[in-house]
Amino acid sequence: MVRLFLGDFLWKNNDRYSLASLFLVTNQLFTTCLLITIFGFAAFFRGLDRFSFNFMFLRLWQFSAGFCALFWSKIQSSRLPGSDVPSKRSGAIVLVALLILSLCFFPREVFVLIARPLVTLVTAVLLASEESSVQRGNGSVTIMVLGNSYVVNLVEAMRAQFHYNYSEFRYMSVFANYGIYSGDTVDSEQALAFSKEQVELNKPDVLFVVARYIENIKGPIQHKDPIVKQINETIAFYEKFVKKLYILDAHPRYHENFLDLFLHYVVTRPKNLQSLHLDKKLADEEMRSVKERFAQIKCKKCQFFDLSHVFIQGDKYLTFDNKTLLTYADNAVHLTSAGVKLCEPVFRKIAKEIMNGF
Repeated sequence: MVRLFLGDFLWKNNDRYSLASLFLVTNQLFTTCLLITIFGFAAFFRGLDRFSFNFMFLRLWQFSAGFCALFWSKIQSSRLPGSDVPSKRSGAIVLVALLILSLCFFPREVFVLIARPLVTLVTAVLLASEESSVQRGNGSVTIMVLGNSYVVNLVEAMRAQFHYNYSEFRYMSVFANYGIYSGDTVDSEQALAFSKEQVELNKPDVLFVVARYIENIKGPIQHKDPIVKQINETIAFYEKFVKKLYILDAHPRYHENFLDLFLHYVVTRPKNLQSLHLDKKLADEEMRSVKERFAQIKCKKCQFFDLSHVFIQGDKYLTFDNKTLLTYADNAVHLTSAGVKLCEPVFRKIAKEIMNGF
């Protein structure tokens, strides 16, 4: 009924809840998927090997296991991770590696009805794991990096510049987390609340906010701008618990699926590759409102750091290396390893400043 009458006015999750309502399991999605996984595996295990593998309905339990992993991940993301819990992803990867090595050292026939469920289980653990990590060092300063997927993209290049001169290096990547303000979604509001809780809980000496900023901060500035107000309030909150705050400044916007576009040009239009670089004037204009908002920020311990200048050549922001043809952006508008490499001098300067100041 919802699908029929609401049409284009559907909310994001209405389809899922409509389907759940049809089967009277609206509030039991996780339990239903878990039961399918258990009973589906039981049927899979009792069947003949080849028949079980090739009969689609006896493989549905693997898909439901994936759904369970997704639901568990969503549940876990709303909780505060333990301050000393290592990354679950790393542990799962180690487990897989050990299993593979054991088969190499002790070669023998593998009982597939055991091996396949084990692979599915490990895969589910990888899917459900949090993208967070705590690493120990030899220094005295505690460092935290928080934000969205840009954290995962840049954090290792940042951490490497400290050469373990920290007592604790912690990072957390949360979906829709912009660190200093929230967007117009519930996810971003919850992510900002989570960031505040983590900063208050861990009280790092140095806090980095590393995020790709969404569209609403690029809109026209209003009188008594609410985004500026929220950023000032958030920074004031962070400054109660940290000694220094570094915030990633606005960065030029790359084209979606840039890597695919670049490869297409390499094959079909190699003479026009230079057109893929970003026009600096246009890119700066797109970032203008963000820069103006950041100029209105009032803080005592914060400092904005810019990465865009390392990509400037003349009147362009480079999107690839003209000599090696290595791209600086991938399909998900993250920096590639070649792009991150250009940013290392900026991270090195900040790391040196922090180590000399503590």
